Amino acid sequence: MKLTNSPKLNKALYEMGIHDYKGVVFHIPRKYDVFKPGEESVLLEDKAKVVITGKLVNTPMEVPSFKVRKIVFSVLTPTNDNYEFIAYNQPYLLNYFNLEQTYTFYGTYSQKSEQITLSKVSKSATLKGEVEYRPIYTLANGIKTYEYQNLVKKAFEEVKGTIKTEIPSSLLEKYEMPTKEEALYNLHFPKTERQIRRGLLHLKYEEALSFSLKNILISNENNSLVKLKSNFINVNQVNRFIESLPYTLTEDQQTAVNEIIEDMNSDKLMYRLLQGDVGSGKTIVAFIALYANFLRGNQGALMAPTETLAKQHYDNMKEIFSGTKIKIGLLHGGLSKEERNIILDDLTDGTLDIVIGTHALFSKGTKFSNLGLVVIDEQHRFGVNQRTALMDKGKDVDLLMMSATPIPRSLAQTIFSDLSLSTLYSFPTKKRQVETSLVYDEEDVFNKIEQLIKENKKVYVVAPVIDSDIEEDNNMKLFDKYQERYPSLVTQLNGRMNSEQKEEAVSLFRNGDKPILVSTQVVELGIDVGDAALMVIYGARRLGLSSLHQLRGRVGRKGDNASCFLVINDSYSQEEIERLVQLTKIDDGFKLSELDLESRGPGEMLGLRQTGLPDFNYLNIKHDLSIFKAAQKDAKLILKNRETNREYSLYVLTKQKEIEASDNQKA
Repeated sequence: MKLTNSPKLNKALYEMGIHDYKGVVFHIPRKYDVFKPGEESVLLEDKAKVVITGKLVNTPMEVPSFKVRKIVFSVLTPTNDNYEFIAYNQPYLLNYFNLEQTYTFYGTYSQKSEQITLSKVSKSATLKGEVEYRPIYTLANGIKTYEYQNLVKKAFEEVKGTIKTEIPSSLLEKYEMPTKEEALYNLHFPKTERQIRRGLLHLKYEEALSFSLKNILISNENNSLVKLKSNFINVNQVNRFIESLPYTLTEDQQTAVNEIIEDMNSDKLMYRLLQGDVGSGKTIVAFIALYANFLRGNQGALMAPTETLAKQHYDNMKEIFSGTKIKIGLLHGGLSKEERNIILDDLTDGTLDIVIGTHALFSKGTKFSNLGLVVIDEQHRFGVNQRTALMDKGKDVDLLMMSATPIPRSLAQTIFSDLSLSTLYSFPTKKRQVETSLVYDEEDVFNKIEQLIKENKKVYVVAPVIDSDIEEDNNMKLFDKYQERYPSLVTQLNGRMNSEQKEEAVSLFRNGDKPILVSTQVVELGIDVGDAALMVIYGARRLGLSSLHQLRGRVGRKGDNASCFLVINDSYSQEEIERLVQLTKIDDGFKLSELDLESRGPGEMLGLRQTGLPDFNYLNIKHDLSIFKAAQKDAKLILKNRETNREYSLYVLTKQKEIEASDNQKA
């Protein structure tokens, strides 16, 4: 569907995930600039909004800077007050102003620099006599705010009367919320602060209610599952296996193992989430759980989101279990029919004790002799029905899910109330020494790469999009650039490649034949190459801090010094730069997850899928916890009264269908 007459603008909208007019309407402002009449005479307090009218004292000048383009100028008001302004990455301002004309300037005052950071300038010299709420959107490069605002107006004309309100009417009345269409319109074109607050409340509450109800439905199903019989796991045997490992478990790892074994020995099915920062040692805990499952005579399955990660787990597991009688198989879509049939036959007759695989594990043709434990890596990338489809391949199957994008324990316990939780805070070896820097000059990147290649080290180069008009985001163009500069040293990895191509690329990188790997975010999913010493990330503003932290976790895996370069340019705003600077200061996945929550506003492009949290579009689970808890109570009320309330009954039915549809889509 063509939203505009501009192919470039349509492509930019598509990259934002906006494909139709409803998508435009649902992409709401992330914040508002609030302008009030008479604000020309302002108190210059730190971080205060400033609105003044005046003329430029001097022609804008550019200040030399390595990282950003800084433009400074002075403004004189009609009352002879002089203000110093600074603008970041807005080079057009150098030729924008007429020194004889009066303008209105909007910005934020910094007490430290005694300057006003410019956010907007208007050629109008008058301010309206009423409060004005000006929406600020998160937009892809190439989309101007006024273009998007015009598109929003057109979109509302196209979708009028088609946006349904799914929150039951009794709850709309309870919280004094507008209909969904009214809520969206008021958020794009607010007249009052109340309209903004009630509009946001509708969207946030709707997400919280939907998630809470689905969570309860799933939880009720899980709680109804009880083990009919299961052999008891001998803890002493597990401990002897742990003692045989070439390293000592951390206290957190040992605690997690104890919790898992206790669950597996109970009469209820285990439904546990194991979370921890990059490099905290979740994988070995999962391997120990699979060993314990083997001791009680059951088969185990480990499901990974990509073939590359599944193959890596397979290789590591063969090494860990080399001194045991455990037989391991690898099942994924890239196998030949003959290879696949051998694995399936060995699973069916019980020859294999553990199978590692991708989505192929829960296909109809995969049958187990005696499945007892399912381990799911990167759990949020799989749907509930997918997990259930795999667990249903056995009679009494325990479930252990892992996530490398940790969130604070209190939040996790509130959100995932149906799960038991194990958390790894400490690291098995000395903490990674990864220095993270923002790099403006690409030659600095090339100099570092050339130094590392001489030292026989390896380098990841990541761009988030396989093909994009924006060169810095374009994985294909980036590969061509590096291939031209480093002939015979570069290989590529992305989602368009088949399994053989992916395996060959990782192999060439790992063995050093091609020490530079240009990739998309797929390397975030646990590719482990010990001597990789540099992670170069282009288009970092597209990614959440948690996802960037995951990527830099691919280097310095042995505890050696390593580097992570975030390549920026003139098009990066000061706000985007300030967010990325946090990554240079913080190396704690839990803290970065909280920062993702702190900085994310409604309508942000950075999805919470990158943080391990539910994929909310509008709800900020940290700031909106009271809304979430209210929705949890209301979800229980809906389930309790659905037999006597037709509206509640229809709502529950809708959510049940959405669970199935979502999981089918993920498959």
